[in-house]
Amino acid sequence: MLIAWWTSPVEAIAVKRKNTQESWPTYKILLKNEDNQIKLKNFEEIREHISDWFQYHQLFEKFKSDKQKGFSTEISRFESDLVNSKRKTLSKTYRLLLDWTVKEEEVTVAMVRWSQDFGHSITMAQWENLWKINWKFTNCYTIRENFQKMQHRWYLTPWKLSKMYKNVSSNCWRCGDSGTFYHMWWTCRKIQVFWESIHAELQKMLKISFNKKPEAYLLGITDLDIPQKRKAIFLYATTAARVLIAAKWKSNEIPSIQDWIQKLTEYAELHGLSEKIKNKSKQEFVSKWEVFKEYLKNKYSSLNSVAAFEELQ
Repeated sequence: MLIAWWTSPVEAIAVKRKNTQESWPTYKILLKNEDNQIKLKNFEEIREHISDWFQYHQLFEKFKSDKQKGFSTEISRFESDLVNSKRKTLSKTYRLLLDWTVKEEEVTVAMVRWSQDFGHSITMAQWENLWKINWKFTNCYTIRENFQKMQHRWYLTPWKLSKMYKNVSSNCWRCGDSGTFYHMWWTCRKIQVFWESIHAELQKMLKISFNKKPEAYLLGITDLDIPQKRKAIFLYATTAARVLIAAKWKSNEIPSIQDWIQKLTEYAELHGLSEKIKNKSKQEFVSKWEVFKEYLKNKYSSLNSVAAFEELQ
């Protein structure tokens, strides 16, 4: 992190402020740009801002340490609204905290690791879409919980457990390869068989062809691959798959398509009951789940889930 131009190294090294000293000299006052290099001004140039040679040498050592991190000469909103402000500091601080933009916040470790696993960056707009839109598509706390756990990489993997306990193997419980987070959820040979089956069934259900991307199945980042009117059912379907994987987390077994259909049917029932409680029109529920109903009738007409689904309409 760069050192802000408005910070005061003199304040950092001082024991106390003199009674006659009104303010602390900042780096903006103490430094100069010479031959495209930021340097500390000599003693004579800044002697009115410091007490003696001893403090100057302290200041020089502080400057050498901060120089390794670098300096930010841009005027930030914090500096313009608060540091340089002479009036109403408390109210301005309150408004600044309310209006603080998310894009200026430091990127979390989990966000970086997801980008590394996918092999490409995830834009801040995509992350905000996950937080604001995908989070609100359902009222089911089980689904929301899974979204949060996936985004923050909550699940304990063999690799992570091996770092915590000496006698625990770092190998995958299913295939024996290195059990990293991404491996356990996506690249494991056994789990890939399950995701291939889910991908094939979803293409049949949604009646569209799209690429099998890990960011779509693991985080719900669909972008332009899935039509807007089909995104909700896609998010329900992929969450059902993830919840089933988590239920067999320490097992060498993988869920079946039958398990997935049953879980998705449960989500449809929960959504239907939620709509009834809210006294909402059935039309929205029917239009959202119509493709799933047709899928059940065409492929799995022998299942009781078709009858259960019909009762909700």
